[in-house]
Amino acid sequence: MDSLFKISKINTYDLLIEGLEKDSGEYLSETPPIFPSVRNYTYSQSVTINTLTSITSDGTETFKDYGVVNHALIALDSTTFTISKDGLYVIAHIILPSEVWLADVLSKDASALDKYNLVYYYNTTNKKFYQYINASSIEVTLETILATDATPPEDITALVNTIVRSDKQTFIMTYLNACFNDMCKTLLLSLSKACNKEKLADSIYNRDLIWMSINVIKYCLDTSQLYEAQRYLEEIIWCDALCNSTNLPNTTSNCGCNN
Repeated sequence: MDSLFKISKINTYDLLIEGLEKDSGEYLSETPPIFPSVRNYTYSQSVTINTLTSITSDGTETFKDYGVVNHALIALDSTTFTISKDGLYVIAHIILPSEVWLADVLSKDASALDKYNLVYYYNTTNKKFYQYINASSIEVTLETILATDATPPEDITALVNTIVRSDKQTFIMTYLNACFNDMCKTLLLSLSKACNKEKLADSIYNRDLIWMSINVIKYCLDTSQLYEAQRYLEEIIWCDALCNSTNLPNTTSNCGCNN
């Protein structure tokens, strides 16, 4: 099976991650009998793990958050992340079998596990990750799961692991846009009271600088230059006080347009 998902921006500061495997027929049928199949699971015997990681222009990755969707309890396969800072992000969308799948395979045909070089699964009862090896379950971390190469081998006879994964990048510019919007509102309100021409000129300069930056970043995004867009964003949001007066949510600080 393949990992399929989409990313939507909702509620101004949120990202909605939705799994598309169910609608695309990627999961095995729930109708008995259910026979073990390599890297193919039923919806009820698996979970979805969505992770959020930020990326700087030099490629440095910082893990931010993750969510687990227990398919046995939740019919809607989705996770919502609240974004606290503009920039480049990567979403990892992982399908992992549950302890129910492992018990089902062991009861029907334990030799089916011989087709895997690594058997990872998620225990929905205690909400922990495990590796099944030598007839025993050993607890592992999410970092271990993320560090494991989930790319299916070209050789169909080669051993695989139980992870089904795909990744997508997305770019957030919500706070910079909010900053620009507030600057424009403030400037419009001050036009009728423009006694201080020098202060007004500074406000216009700052507005134009932010507007120019937004358009350069948009051009980079339109031409798929995501890391270049991130570089320009980092240049404009450093502590230059341009957006200190902007009324942004509590997730920001008084340092530029972002925290």
